[in-house]
This record gives sequence, structure tokens and C-alpha cells, in this order.
Amino acid sequence: MKDLFICSGGINRSRMAVSIASQMAFEKKIGGYEAIHWGIYSEDAKRVSPEALQGFDRFFVMEPEMVGILIGKYEVSPTKIWDLRVEDIPLHEKEAEKRLRAELTDKIRPYF
Repeated sequence: MKDLFICSGGINRSRMAVSIASQMAFEKKIGGYEAIHWGIYSEDAKRVSPEALQGFDRFFVMEPEMVGILIGKYEVSPTKIWDLRVEDIPLHEKEAEKRLRAELTDKIRPYF
């Protein structure tokens, strides 16, 4: 199984989600699991074609508007997209990072 976790810049939320999902897959002994993070508004996104995203089984977005972008611009099937609805928060303090990790863990867990 191959998952793509998507946030705005591919720095905080999606990167942390990959770490959490990978740990859950390991704990559940899901062999061959792969998780990638990506920023839908990053410079890298400008070079991504719809074909490049065809190999993913599931797409986890952090914000509702990302669903429309995946469907319209990247031709991803809506049946493969899940909106986690996780707000972007600045991670300047340790408590913010802990809150984000807890929220992502709670929202990702049902998919494992």
C-alpha cells in the first residue's frame, strides 16, 4: 500500500503524518507499506503530472480545498481521497507540536 499525505507546503503536517502512519503500519505488521509527504502549493508541485500520482492507493489531505485540486488538476479519483481536516499551526513551541501529533494520530488511526 502506498499513501500520499498532502498539506500546503509539505513541511509540518504531511511530514508528521508520514511518520505516524509509518509507525502504525509497522506496529500492525503491514508489509510493503510506503508513505510519502507532499506540499500541494510547494515548488515541487509545479513539476508533478497526473501520471506521477497514479501509483498511490490513498491520498490524505489536510484541508478540504485540496480535494478539488487533486480531482481537477491531477485527475485523482474521489474514492481515493480522504480529508483529515487538520489546521496548519505554527510549531514554534513544543506544546503545538504535541497537539498536532495527537490530532494527526487520532485522525489517521481509523485507516489502519
